[in-house]
Amino acid sequence: MTIANSVTGAWVNSDGLRVKFPSELVKKSTGGEYNALTSQHITEFDIDWTQAALGTSATVVYILDYEVVLPNTAVVEKIEFITGTAWATDTSISIGTVRRSDFTTIIDADGLVDALILAERNLAGETTVILPGGTYSGVLLGAQPLDATYDSLVSICFESGSAPTAGTGQLKIYWTNGVVTTNAGV
Repeated sequence: MTIANSVTGAWVNSDGLRVKFPSELVKKSTGGEYNALTSQHITEFDIDWTQAALGTSATVVYILDYEVVLPNTAVVEKIEFITGTAWATDTSISIGTVRRSDFTTIIDADGLVDALILAERNLAGETTVILPGGTYSGVLLGAQPLDATYDSLVSICFESGSAPTAGTGQLKIYWTNGVVTTNAGV
């Protein structure tokens, strides 16, 4: 298993802490989280084709943002993918999770969104809503909790066909805190 962006100005020490260098310290965040004024949280990411193109398979993924974390107790209820500019060339993209404790263990490369096809992302403004058990739903969508032990980072990859050559979008992950089953992993 490989993380496509694991060596971009940072590394993980033997103690599991991520060490950043100046280029990584000033890097603009591509995501964030906010509370929807209910018990629901929304985690958002701005995505472009260059990120998806680096995640070349279910064993080589691209972490969208190292600082935006889904806690181990998160129960993902819904995902929205909103197309900014039309995507081109690829067949499908998948959204998954990587263990935050080591930044390298892929929990499930398509656990949140499984093979979102190009036809759903080829017109600006298109919104695809993904619900547990529905079309494009990964096995972790609706699962409780997201991971029983470890917090997760969100990843992207294209799993079939050619790499994307154009496109932007916004990924919205709607989640609530489930029952804590263990002490939260880092």
